[in-house]
Amino acid sequence: MDCQSKSDILLIDSREKQKAEIDNQLINQVVLNPFGGPMDQYFAYLYIEISRDTIIEDTLNSLIRSDINFRKPLRVKFNGELGVDEGGV
Repeated sequence: MDCQSKSDILLIDSREKQKAEIDNQLINQVVLNPFGGPMDQYFAYLYIEISRDTIIEDTLNSLIRSDINFRKPLRVKFNGELGVDEGGV
């Protein structure tokens, strides 16, 4: 199998694991919140909030949390800016 095929398989596997993690988190949110109270809007993502001025320090501090789950898709919120950076161009 060539390198590109291996890379494609790993990418597909990673996306499927992310989808499974999102499904698990959704089930947990529903089970833990059966009466329809407010749900965490970022439950399905690895959400970090950082400042552009201290980007490295803020990122490292966010990633050393004990509750971090690297299987979730990454979403970044820059302090003082509207919207969330989803890694698009």
